[in-house]
Amino acid sequence: MCGRFGFTSAREQATIDLIGAARAAVVSDAAATVLDVPRYNIAPTQPVVAVRTRTRDGTAERRVDVLRWGLIPPWAKDRKIGNSLANARAETLAEKPSFRGAWKAGRRCLVLADAFLSRGYARGSAV
Repeated sequence: MCGRFGFTSAREQATIDLIGAARAAVVSDAAATVLDVPRYNIAPTQPVVAVRTRTRDGTAERRVDVLRWGLIPPWAKDRKIGNSLANARAETLAEKPSFRGAWKAGRRCLVLADAFLSRGYARGSAV
């Protein structure tokens, strides 16, 4: 992902298109609330709407939840490290200590987005 992105679709359209395409069975109340308002400048550490698979009692369930954008590795002593671990390179994902454990454990999600911002725009200047 880039440094900033947006999710601007109306809730009804997002539900039909993105959530339907992800075949999510459950939309959490928190996700429904976040989807109500278009967001044009989502930054690392902010809440994002994402689709993930949760296994409970041996049954896999695909859910739409609100997650914090960033990865806090188990060895981290401070949550702030998640601010710098918001993006990973696909080429080294399985090798880097920060991401390797989550990758091997299958902790992945699909982040709902429909707008990507350039670095200049994200800082407030014209592109």
